Amino acid sequence: MSQRDIIAKLTDQELRKQVMISQFLLVAIAIFLSLFLFDSFTDWMHYFKWDLEEIVYFGMLPGILIVLIDILLFITLPHAAFDDGGINERLFKKQSVGFIFLLSFFVACSEELLFRGVIQTSFGYIIASILFALVHIYAI
Repeated sequence: MSQRDIIAKLTDQELRKQVMISQFLLVAIAIFLSLFLFDSFTDWMHYFKWDLEEIVYFGMLPGILIVLIDILLFITLPHAAFDDGGINERLFKKQSVGFIFLLSFFVACSEELLFRGVIQTSFGYIIASILFALVHIYAI
């Protein structure tokens, strides 16, 4: 049975629960790996600095550009190019803006902790990018 078939059998509530479990698992893996790959917790936290200028320049501006490119691609490419099997629609349909924001924020933070905070700082961009892509390709 394929992953798509398994997901199709889940209720919307079960699907949301599984997404939350998977993100908690990513956080747990990040914490576990950081215990072995960093000398101390403060060494790991050193990589997380809050510089508003960098957040805007390297986070918000590229994020806006990516959203605009995504909108352009959505308009120009066929619908099949964006077909995720209806997972996103099932996750976010009939949800409040607050829930969508919190879920998206939690997913982003958990993935950043693992892929950028642990894997990228320990093994480099290439390994982190490959693992990130594999996790997202095989999650569909």
